[in-house]
Amino acid sequence: MLSNCLRLAVEHELLPGNPLHRVHWETPKAVEELDARSVATPAQARALLDAVRAQGPRGEHLVTFFACIYYAALRPEEVSMLSADQCELPSKGWGWLMLAGARPQVGSAWTDDGKPKVLDGEEDRMNALIEQGLAEHEGGAEKA
Repeated sequence: MLSNCLRLAVEHELLPGNPLHRVHWETPKAVEELDARSVATPAQARALLDAVRAQGPRGEHLVTFFACIYYAALRPEEVSMLSADQCELPSKGWGWLMLAGARPQVGSAWTDDGKPKVLDGEEDRMNALIEQGLAEHEGGAEKA
């Protein structure tokens, strides 16, 4: 986001150049070994799913959600977009999940108005807001 803001500021001639181009940064090396203590074992995952299921009707619904996260390594925002017609599930063995997208969401504790926000197309909206802010800034500068 910062990079986009600076790029747009340069395009609108609010900055002479992008100061990020002077920063030397290297991509951190990927962790090659996973700490087994940070991942639930299959037995722990089954116990967790059983505990969720025991919570009643809502728990039964959430078992599918958490099972997709554990067994298919999906992110919550991917599971929330998954529908039954995107699932090919045989009676035995592994199946297929055809992902069509994700629905990232920011919780209410992280927003200015205290309401949760769904971030569908958020980058496009942010770029539009940046453009709008720059246009307003340029218009205000001309009036002064």
